[in-house]
Amino acid sequence: MAPFDPILQDHERRSKRLAASRRALEEQMIALDAMETRHRTRMERFREFIAEQIQYEMERERKLKAREVQSNEWQDRHELAMRQFDDKLNGLIVWLNDFVKRDPKT
Repeated sequence: MAPFDPILQDHERRSKRLAASRRALEEQMIALDAMETRHRTRMERFREFIAEQIQYEMERERKLKAREVQSNEWQDRHELAMRQFDDKLNGLIVWLNDFVKRDPKT
């Protein structure tokens, strides 16, 4: 074939375009791989964040329930102490009333 053969020139032109397309595709694949790696990293960090948030919320709820139980226990003890105080105070009032009735001069 002659050096100025149109078929050969067309073939060389197509080969160059094919090589350029291949390089562009390889560059796009590299870019897509980098994007996928960044996305994977972000998703992993997000999963870790969500797991930490779930753990935090569970711990917070546990502490709130513990405080509620502790508050209820304190309230029960306080009510019992107040009833005992009322009983003692009422007993003292009765005793003092009786004492005053017996000896009104003092």
